[in-house]
Parts: sequence; C-alpha cells; structure tokens
Amino acid sequence: MSEIGLGVGRCQVMSDNELQEQLAWFDEADDRYLTSEERATLEQQRADLQRQRAENERQRREKLEAFLRSQGFDPDHLPEE
Repeated sequence: MSEIGLGVGRCQVMSDNELQEQLAWFDEADDRYLTSEERATLEQQRADLQRQRAENERQRREKLEAFLRSQGFDPDHLPEE
C-alpha cells in the first residue's frame, strides 16, 4: 500500500515473556507502528520515569533545605543578590 505510505511486514515482539513473530504495520521509513498495548506500556514507563524524577528532585530539595538550615539560613527567605 505504498500509495498511502503503509506496509505490512513481519516482526518479533515479546508477549508473555516469550519472543513471538507477528505481522505488523510499517511506515515508509520501515518503522513499525506500535500496538495499543505497546503504546500504553510506553506511556506508563514514561509516567513512572517522570514520577521518579520528581521524587528525586523533591529529595534533593529537602536535603539542600536541611543543609541550609544547619548553616543558619532559612531556605524560604534567602538574601537577594
């Protein structure tokens, strides 16, 4: 179906911890279109990564605030430059 930029081909995917061969849609650059399940998994992984980054940043901020307090500074009222 080159007139619409789609192709059908074989690919290997992991399903239930098992490598399986299946048919899939491909674009003109031979990139496979993800299934809805694969897209959902990818989005979940991105969301988990974003939550982890936010948690790491929160912990880093809390450590920095505790250090500033231990040095006699109020992190909520730092002097202006």
